[in-house]
Amino acid sequence: MAGIPLPEAQAVGELLGQLVDKEVVVEKCPKVDARAASPTSVYVGDDDAVRALCVCELELAAHLGAALGMMPVGAAKDAVAAGALPEGLQLNFREVMNICAAMLCANGSPHVRLLDAFPSQEAAGAAAQKVAKSPAKRVDYQVAIDGFGGGKLAFLLG
Repeated sequence: MAGIPLPEAQAVGELLGQLVDKEVVVEKCPKVDARAASPTSVYVGDDDAVRALCVCELELAAHLGAALGMMPVGAAKDAVAAGALPEGLQLNFREVMNICAAMLCANGSPHVRLLDAFPSQEAAGAAAQKVAKSPAKRVDYQVAIDGFGGGKLAFLLG
């Protein structure tokens, strides 16, 4: 059985673009500062062990949530200014991260599912923090959503 794959930039851009019905440009970038305050999505295997994370800058999480919900870009900017996602943006962002699980399940790789999209690494728990601190593999991307904004995200494998 193959390991969990790191998503390619093109696949990330296509999936996010289809979800938000906007052009989304994704390019590799230097390591994302995976701060403890960063929104952190946790993916687990069938045994409920943490297998992968998607760590996003707050700016990107807010813009993805707003774009999915067809909210004005101001909603994302307000969330960034407040330093946290309000409930509506958080639910939309969680849905984006749930669908992103498909990129981690490919070509005979082990099945993973979204446990949850947490507002921070601290909220995600000790197992997620361990993967964030010492991932087996990682890839970092700069994401730009047409008509909205963007930010950086990183996929980290445990």
